[in-house]
Amino acid sequence: MRYYQYLSKENNENIVYDDEVEKLQRKGSLNSLSFNGELSDEENAFIILGDEDAKADKNTSGLRKKIVFSVICIIISLLLNIGKFTIPNTPALVQMEFSAFPELAATLVVNPLAGCLVVLIKNLLYYFVSPNAVASILNKIILDILFVLIAGYGSKLLMKTKGNKRWLKNREDNKFPYREYSFVSVFASGVISTGITTVASVFTLKYVLLPVLYRYFSDKGFTPENIFKSYQIAYEGLPKAASFIKSIFPIMDSLKTGVIVYNIPLTLLKYFICTVLAILTYFLANSIINKE
Repeated sequence: MRYYQYLSKENNENIVYDDEVEKLQRKGSLNSLSFNGELSDEENAFIILGDEDAKADKNTSGLRKKIVFSVICIIISLLLNIGKFTIPNTPALVQMEFSAFPELAATLVVNPLAGCLVVLIKNLLYYFVSPNAVASILNKIILDILFVLIAGYGSKLLMKTKGNKRWLKNREDNKFPYREYSFVSVFASGVISTGITTVASVFTLKYVLLPVLYRYFSDKGFTPENIFKSYQIAYEGLPKAASFIKSIFPIMDSLKTGVIVYNIPLTLLKYFICTVLAILTYFLANSIINKE
């Protein structure tokens, strides 16, 4: 009977439980609330069973939300990949698209494995949209998986540093909505991942993208001569505002120069923008998925 009296008082007075009260409730001792005395074993079992059911329902709801969010990330990433574009006065081989940002968002909100699955499924679907883009798809899979893995696991590692101790304490004290990562950890890991992925893109260009294009798509115009010529034409068309580039590289004398002038800075810009967009998405989506 005391247990039902307690429930009635809770509903009428809207009691707000703190951490200590929750611990007492789980132990079956609610002396600090409305009555003295201990609950019976049956009442304790009823409370524990209710807590377990509530926890199971919460976990199921959270999993469902994460699956839905991952599917949304796949769709957005595919659309962004389809909507890629070429910046004026850049080679046709160097295209801009921001499909990595939903992939990183899935990594942060769900986990790194989910981010990798978004990368793979998105590129598989894109293959059916554009079968001739095999070379760029392979290149993207390698770079995007590298990007999300470094950013995802990097965020976890940075959360263990001393600089995040106060942040973790505030999280445990419920001073703000639950988040697994702090802004500093996700931003720093994103920047580090951007730098590493940009460096890796030079090697994937040399050992993956170009060899596949030369071997299987030379009949479509992807020959060493034509690709280098596209870099030369783009370089000659640079506006006066980019004259500082020509002061550093007076002539486009090799493909290596083209990679330094175009591929590296644009890849760096692309992944940095994706990092910023993913962080904003993370803080918004995380508050919804982990909402009590």
